[in-house]
Amino acid sequence: MPILSIVIPTRNRAARLRELLQSLRRAVERAQCEAGVEIVCVDNCSRDDTKAVAEEYVRTLSYVRYQVHQKEYLTAEESLFNALQYARADYVWSLGDDDIVIDDAFERLLPILEQAQFDFILMNLRGKIESREYRYCHSPSPLIGYKKGLDMFRDFGLISATTTVSCLCFRKTRIMSVDWRRFQEISSIYSHSVSFFAAYHDRPVAFMPEPVIIYNSNTLDEELERFEHVSVAKAKPVFFPFTTGLAALLAEGSRKTGVALSELLTFEELEISKTNWQVKHSVLGAFICGMLINQIRVYIDNVRQASAPVLFDLADMRRIAALVPETDRGLRSILAGLLALLERKPSRPLVYAFWALSGSRALTRLRLWIVSNILLRRMDRMIERYTRALIEYERQFFDNRLALSDPSRAVISFDAGTPSKTTRGYPVVP
Repeated sequence: MPILSIVIPTRNRAARLRELLQSLRRAVERAQCEAGVEIVCVDNCSRDDTKAVAEEYVRTLSYVRYQVHQKEYLTAEESLFNALQYARADYVWSLGDDDIVIDDAFERLLPILEQAQFDFILMNLRGKIESREYRYCHSPSPLIGYKKGLDMFRDFGLISATTTVSCLCFRKTRIMSVDWRRFQEISSIYSHSVSFFAAYHDRPVAFMPEPVIIYNSNTLDEELERFEHVSVAKAKPVFFPFTTGLAALLAEGSRKTGVALSELLTFEELEISKTNWQVKHSVLGAFICGMLINQIRVYIDNVRQASAPVLFDLADMRRIAALVPETDRGLRSILAGLLALLERKPSRPLVYAFWALSGSRALTRLRLWIVSNILLRRMDRMIERYTRALIEYERQFFDNRLALSDPSRAVISFDAGTPSKTTRGYPVVP
């Protein structure tokens, strides 16, 4: 029985899948671990040559298997969780079908798994987007251990630590014991992040600073296109996964784990900026609020362009505002201001303007243009005001945060943008 199942959910990426399988073959041969691993390609109803590519490796390598989903899943998260049923090993490494495994990956990963000390291993990556390469951090420690996953998620972010599934290796039994289907019912995108948090927040976990994969990152436009596709299919605003959907997932995760929602909203998220390639630090609650501002901007642009927008649902904003603890006055103040902006009486002429743009004869085109533009510009100014307030909120949060200084703790350093910091983990010799 293998100790590790490499599960590859795939769809319509035959050429990329071939590159990944070839890199896995090199890594297996280098580590001479054919008996210790299995590779399971799980096809999400591809229409290209995915089956032919996978079966080519099935015929030549005894540790490769090919499975097909009985139905097509809309999101990568749904495809991943439904693929886990085919894994036979104790540990699972989920791999994106367009990434590449570094040659010595198994030489470094398998000894850690054989010790069976950790239930979840977060692995660093060497990212690649178009012609640029990056990595999140470095550390002099080959492995950083945590007595409980909660501290690791505090260090690396609940969302940013789990967004790239190729960085995740985990005990199958733990994640399968979580009601991940309930999280998917709330919102498919990021459902895996909260599921992994629920499964491993109280378990021993580790972080491998030296990258084991080359991650082919999407551009910002590609990411937005993917989210828009899912949002349209589910009849939701385009930023729903980042706003109401994510807020509801966090609330459910809080109920499942007993970790206070107020604590989850203060988790520090790490992201590589796709404009200046620096590590960007944000607060999870502020991230949600910022995405809400982006959704309002989309709403304003749709009205300005007289298109047929997904009308903004104020009930969504009220639900998010209700989740923010009263102790977090800064975030509550920003959300209250945004609600007041959209609920105030002057917004009624804006609705009239939209009706007129749709064909009403109540106003002349010139008067309509004057009224709508005055109101829209007022909303633009208010949005900019709350954007600046959000930036100031995050600045104060990080300025007031107490830095850890325990010499027994492991240290990580970032390539750009942010200096070294002491983690909540401890150095481990594999």
